Amino acid sequence: MRYTVWENINNPMISQDHSIPGQASLTPGAILMEESKLPPFKTPNEVFSSLSGVSEAVSGIMEETTIETRMAKLLEDLSGAVEQTREGLFVTPSRLPNSHAMFEFVNQVFLYDNTSDSRGIHFVLQGLDLPALENILYQDPRNLPGRIRIADGIRPFPEPRKELYRKITAFKDRNGSTMDAKYYFEKLHIVEAVPTVVPGFDWPQMVEFEKETALDFDEFVAHLWRNGIISGVRAADIRSFISNGTGGMQVVASGRPPAPGENARVKEEKKDIRKNMAPKEYASGMFDFGQFTVSFPEVKKWERIFCKVPLVPGVAGRDILGTVLPAQACKDLSLVGLSGPGTSVVKEKWTEYIVADIEGFLSIDQKTRLVTVSPTIIQKAAIAHHTTGNLHNLLATMEVIGDVEDGRIMEGKWFTVTGQVAAKLIRATESDIAISGSVRNGRLEATVGNILVQKGLVSNEIISAPLGTVEIIGNVESGSVIYAKKVIVQGQISHSLVIADEIEIKSLLSSQVLGKNIRIETANAKRGIENIVFVEVPNQEAQEGKSKSLAKEIKEIRDQIALFQTETGNYQKQTPIPIEKIVTFLNGIAAIKAKSETMGESDRKQFRAILPYMEIVKKYVNAIKEIVQKEAEIFKKEEELKELDEAILREKAGVGAEVKYVTGSTRVHRIRFENSRDETLDYPKFLGHTRDIGFLNSEIGSCQLLFEGASGNVDWKLLP
Repeated sequence: MRYTVWENINNPMISQDHSIPGQASLTPGAILMEESKLPPFKTPNEVFSSLSGVSEAVSGIMEETTIETRMAKLLEDLSGAVEQTREGLFVTPSRLPNSHAMFEFVNQVFLYDNTSDSRGIHFVLQGLDLPALENILYQDPRNLPGRIRIADGIRPFPEPRKELYRKITAFKDRNGSTMDAKYYFEKLHIVEAVPTVVPGFDWPQMVEFEKETALDFDEFVAHLWRNGIISGVRAADIRSFISNGTGGMQVVASGRPPAPGENARVKEEKKDIRKNMAPKEYASGMFDFGQFTVSFPEVKKWERIFCKVPLVPGVAGRDILGTVLPAQACKDLSLVGLSGPGTSVVKEKWTEYIVADIEGFLSIDQKTRLVTVSPTIIQKAAIAHHTTGNLHNLLATMEVIGDVEDGRIMEGKWFTVTGQVAAKLIRATESDIAISGSVRNGRLEATVGNILVQKGLVSNEIISAPLGTVEIIGNVESGSVIYAKKVIVQGQISHSLVIADEIEIKSLLSSQVLGKNIRIETANAKRGIENIVFVEVPNQEAQEGKSKSLAKEIKEIRDQIALFQTETGNYQKQTPIPIEKIVTFLNGIAAIKAKSETMGESDRKQFRAILPYMEIVKKYVNAIKEIVQKEAEIFKKEEELKELDEAILREKAGVGAEVKYVTGSTRVHRIRFENSRDETLDYPKFLGHTRDIGFLNSEIGSCQLLFEGASGNVDWKLLP
């Protein structure tokens, strides 16, 4: 039943039965009546009021028709892509005609304002799912699922409600981008026209009353969009401000600044590429305080040194106006510009590496950042506890421009030292040791190479080069020990011990020498300590025995050949046809058979003629084969015997001792070891445990005396 508000509460037409309890209090002086009992219009004002009502009704109907038409048109423009159902408003991104279609649709919803045909109609997305809408607006539709719900539907934005929304203040950052928007939240009242009985009027009049109201989130988003704020809306905060009645200026939208990327950079692929003076720690947890963790960075061949970490692009941002804020471009790099001599750049999958082309010392130029690997370490300072510590198992060769201080240990491939050496140990594992200064109180060892002391004094030093040559330009004294394949001392050697195959000494003073080929210019004695020279005569019993055995074998084989030759002569006498011709004929027959051909009549006749002698021919052929085989065996053994005899002669030819001038007590002995020299002598006694120069005299025992005296000369050779 419909009711209308009238002005006069005392109108006799009103029945109290038609009033609705509880409703009169809504509008002072107003009552409700049944429309069927309204009085007739009697005055022009009444008629005018009636016509106005009709006009407003017609306008309302027209407005509703326009809204419905416009809403239908919105959906029709993107038919198939945007769809309104009972479950809500859905968008299928893959069906959008272009990347801007969704923006145009939202603009038409929020911004449509053509007063010529719609009287300022605007719309709101009711029940808006803002994150879902932003995904469609700002992401590639190809990366989105098939169908996305963005709202419950579309509804009009009433004009009175629009007036509730105030100005929005936007703020720019130092780059000029609009990054924040604020809104002043306050208590709101809306004015409503209510029919009210007004004294002096015959009918109830429309009187405006204020009542408290609140903002609506969906309308707020539409308001933001109409003000150009289309991105970064802080939905959760806005909902909280509205529901909690939070007042004051609040941030309602914030832009997303671009996320910086990462420039390409160089990463250390190998550990310990820089000098580290901390004490070296072993796997057992023990520390070596004489050795640095890293004295000289070294790398092995093909070892990775540096790795390129590719750049990571930045992520573009977006201000609240929807403008894309590009991220700053990241810088790339190439390791080619950092690869120096001894290195190369290897590309693998997504990155590249600087690798060592050779095994050696790694260095990085502090100015150019150039990475190089050199086979040689150049140390321009002393080797000391505070500069390098002890050096073990260096992969590179090393040149020291300076001294090596007391107690240092150096182990590597090859060493050159320009200064004085007082190292506890210098050991070269693959090549030589060359020293320009004096050497004292330590050990020099060249596993496979030579040792050269160019000048200065060698004192109380153990020098070992079992496969190479030791050459000392200066003097050797004070209980030094030298062991090598060949030893050359161009100065004086005193109170020391020398063991080598070949020995050349300018001046020998109160020392002991053991070698096969010994040449001494002067031999002198001091303080009653005589010189003792041992000439090692090779023990060739085994070689000579083998030589005799080979000669005997050769003679036996020759005897066997002679027997076979006698047999072949006998076989030749037992055939009427020369046996060589028979063999030649049979070889021809074998060739015919190999070709699958048929023998001719003459061949058949000859073959029948030699058939009775085939057994003799077979024995003859076997004997010839034995002779050929034995002769080849003789040739091989004769070559072996020849080489063996030559080796015996060579070994004997170099054996001898020569002392040009004997000026002090000197003895020269001839000695032959039952076993090899290395098996007989206890080398640890003089290669580390003792420097007793009487060692040889006590170890060798009995030997044949060749010379004894304080003057004269010695010139003895094993072979005349």
